[in-house]
Amino acid sequence: MIADEAHYLKSQSSKRSKSLLPIMSKVKRILLLTGTPMLGRPNELYNLIKILRPDIFCKFMDYGVRYCAPKESIYGIDWAGSGNTRELHLMLEKSLMIRRLK
Repeated sequence: MIADEAHYLKSQSSKRSKSLLPIMSKVKRILLLTGTPMLGRPNELYNLIKILRPDIFCKFMDYGVRYCAPKESIYGIDWAGSGNTRELHLMLEKSLMIRRLK
């Protein structure tokens, strides 16, 4: 399966993700394509990592604690931070990401 404009799948709660994830979990090979820069926040990458390699991080909590630098706020836990970004970048580069250079 090839999914173009993969950045639209970054949210687990979007209708697009909810309808495509069950299909994607059954296919043998998946290729996600996008021209949009992805690494705005590590929490936006989790769903894409889960699609491509569900064996790396099964639960968002494991991923979030490691890479999102969670902070308590009056509204709950804020996952918008970032931590261990060098490690995340190396993991993506070695096991998931193929990048075209200009």
